[in-house]
Amino acid sequence: MSDETNTPATWEQVKILSDASDHLKQVIRHYRHAREKHPYFADALILAATQKRADIMLSEFRDQLKREIADGECYAETVMLCELWEVMDALKQGESGRAVAELYDAIAVLLRMVDVLEGRQKLGGADGQKQLEGGAE
Repeated sequence: MSDETNTPATWEQVKILSDASDHLKQVIRHYRHAREKHPYFADALILAATQKRADIMLSEFRDQLKREIADGECYAETVMLCELWEVMDALKQGESGRAVAELYDAIAVLLRMVDVLEGRQKLGGADGQKQLEGGAE
């Protein structure tokens, strides 16, 4: 085995895949249960009232996230709600492909919250350090 396979990036990738595998097992279990327990899902993906305010809410949560980043303290709740309103905005625009991508982004945020709750990640970054550079997308 060469030393190249023991780089930190490689080990980090293995850890991410391992954590993702654990998450996927739980998601599959819960997904199956939900489909069995509630075979009737919904009549629509988004309320008409939600459609009317999706762009306003998305703008408000993006601004909130930018303020949090500027203030040096970001909340997972804000990130999650930004992603949710991204989904609603995509649905409002009739962009199902974008909505699916945004749903996966929202799932990723939720799984990172699970990582924190289960001790796989500290708040502030993988090593507990704040990394608030950049901005809200």
